[in-house]
Amino acid sequence: LDSFAGAGAELLPERPRKAIAPLKESGERWLEIMETAHNLGVESTVTMLMGTGETNAERIEHLRMIREVQDRTGGFRAFIPYTYQPENNHLKGRTQATMFE
Repeated sequence: LDSFAGAGAELLPERPRKAIAPLKESGERWLEIMETAHNLGVESTVTMLMGTGETNAERIEHLRMIREVQDRTGGFRAFIPYTYQPENNHLKGRTQATMFE
């Protein structure tokens, strides 16, 4: 195994993460796992979900958190941003992110 998908990041800051994924590990724990893998020579990707009610400041915080791990390890192969799709899930009814976001 030399790499794996880093899905599950969604949003790493505490407030939006608890709102959209309350049963998942914290953003800090997710980053610890990624950093451990990178230090063992296993690279990963990282995602960013937008359009779930997060603030611009929380988006920037997500990027900062990722950047800190990348600066230490160089282990993220790709950054994959994607927008929330409101159909068929428990967050239905939220406003979808625009192309400008």
